[in-house]
Amino acid sequence: MTLASPGVLIKEIDFTATVQVADQNIGVVAIDAERGPTDQVTYVSSERELVEIFGKPNNYNYESWFAAATLIQYGAVVAVIRPTGATDLGLNNANIKLDGTSSTSLVIKNKDDFDSTTTKDYTWAARTAGSFNNAVKVVVVDHGADQQVTATGHGLTAGTYFQWVSGSKTYKGNVYKVVDVDTIQVTLWDTTKRLTGNESLVDASNAALATVSALVSDDVYGTLEYGTNRKWSSIAPQPGTSASAVTKGAKYDEFHIAVVDVNGTVSGTPGSVLETLTFVSKASDAKSAEGSTTYYKTVVKDQSEYIYPGDSIFITSGEQLALAGQVGTAAEIGAALQSATFKLFDFDGTGSGTGTTDDSVGTLSLADGDDYSYVDSAAIASVRAGLVSGYDLVEDPELFGDVDFLVPGHISTTIVARLIAIAEKRRDCVVVASPEKSDVVNSNTTSKKTDDIIAFFRTLPSTSYAMFDSGYKYIYDKYNDVYRYVPCAADVAGLCVSTTNNSETWFSPAGYNRGQIRNATKLAYSPKQAERDRLYTDRINPIVSFPGQGIVLFGDKTGLASPSAFDRINVRRLFIELEKNIANFSKYQLFEINDELTRSGFRSAIEPYLRGVQGRRGIYDFLVVCDSTNNTPDVIDRNELVAEIFIKPARTINYITITFVATRTGVSFNELTN
Repeated sequence: MTLASPGVLIKEIDFTATVQVADQNIGVVAIDAERGPTDQVTYVSSERELVEIFGKPNNYNYESWFAAATLIQYGAVVAVIRPTGATDLGLNNANIKLDGTSSTSLVIKNKDDFDSTTTKDYTWAARTAGSFNNAVKVVVVDHGADQQVTATGHGLTAGTYFQWVSGSKTYKGNVYKVVDVDTIQVTLWDTTKRLTGNESLVDASNAALATVSALVSDDVYGTLEYGTNRKWSSIAPQPGTSASAVTKGAKYDEFHIAVVDVNGTVSGTPGSVLETLTFVSKASDAKSAEGSTTYYKTVVKDQSEYIYPGDSIFITSGEQLALAGQVGTAAEIGAALQSATFKLFDFDGTGSGTGTTDDSVGTLSLADGDDYSYVDSAAIASVRAGLVSGYDLVEDPELFGDVDFLVPGHISTTIVARLIAIAEKRRDCVVVASPEKSDVVNSNTTSKKTDDIIAFFRTLPSTSYAMFDSGYKYIYDKYNDVYRYVPCAADVAGLCVSTTNNSETWFSPAGYNRGQIRNATKLAYSPKQAERDRLYTDRINPIVSFPGQGIVLFGDKTGLASPSAFDRINVRRLFIELEKNIANFSKYQLFEINDELTRSGFRSAIEPYLRGVQGRRGIYDFLVVCDSTNNTPDVIDRNELVAEIFIKPARTINYITITFVATRTGVSFNELTN
């Protein structure tokens, strides 16, 4: 705005924008876990969560499992990935069909995978792959019978429609189950009107069907079990009719689902109920009184922690149901629609869709869930090589946000090289890797261990986005009551995490002050000075057990082979933080006008941020150039903004030289020092 006549014009220029510091300490670990979602990133911040989601360590996965657990101990949030691999690694979801068969090749990676798959050739499937789900059974119960009565010589069949008269009203029901020649179970359309033992049952034309002579049970539901001596009534009251079914004049669409741990493999307690989903509906358009869906497939998909729904558990017409407009008024609803539509589970084992008409409880046990293939050494090697595919999920920073560390549990040249390639592409994280286990554990001599470790890391590319160590530590596995050797890579990454939390990112994680390795009984290899010299020359950070002083990370080199400021991890991590935070700020300058106002605003945000880093000992000095000198007309015409940021990074002390000089008594110190 400009003034057309004399006056005072007030303008504001906002240079208060600041650089926001991004949260750090996210480590990525691929685990060949015994359970958990596959091919997706799951954040875990406690060891309890790790156990609950991915299970306990076993004899095959303990290295990768403890890599995640160790990072958590140092304060990191771990992005856990359970890969399926580019080739078949043996994983399979337990499942079951109505005919009692199961698939040996069903893999449901995660909920997105389930949603995107149109063919679901199973009735129930385990939520995650693994053999432990073979201990799971799914039990369902619907409204079933209300009463069991004696009707001598009735000759009735299940599904027979009947009515009886009480006062001026005629009430309706149907035969739910024929127990024997004298006993039937009945379902009442109005449960407030109960048979008492003296009613005459007739059909729609008033033809006599039977005479009830005695009431045997007034609570059939109370006798139903989901397991031996385990009553449904202890879980929930008898299923009934949903609110939306009532509005359609229909009845008894509700049922309950219980997921049961048969032998305790999942929960540790045989026969325990893992979860229940109660008062779900057989109707695809069923709604609760509050308007939320109660359709069982939707409820199971969205709420269950253990199973996915597949094909219908009902007869062919079952899911069309009365709610789709197939029935009329309550008076017009006959036995066929009342029982065949709402009350038929297809658990007759034929898979034909005919169902059974006389059993309100159905049980299907999951089968054919498989773990990673560990049948022989070749299969084990294939699985561990396949773990690298998990890290591919985080390769693109636009698809997956912040990453600070890539940590392999199982170590191989192929895996570490691939992780380095990912880190080089992302440029915001560091790979931390130990040598192969065979190079360190049970190797004959210290000299050979040193040679093998050096040989292993020489096969890897030169990079400042990696940090190599020499260590395997001996830890107690409380879950299996054994001691195990695990790589120290997660500890080294963890030391970086604790350094960030307790000091600053640009401080070195090594040494007696910040480099103490936790939870270690001993080392498989503790190099002496001569071995440390050889390792350090080859960009390998020794991990050393010093008597009386603990186990210490005794180096802070990156995997960069050439001399540079970036051959130290504190400098690399400093620049990662600077670049990440300044880049995040800079994206808000996109599509702004490239003029001095914008460039001044850029400098006014960056310079205070860098002064703050300088004040916290991260850099010695800096210079920000973003003005007309580097934003020339040609640059501006290319729609670019150019900023040059010069940094003098702070350096760590790796070598200390202390000279002691003995002098004669009469000598002046000034004579010696001048």
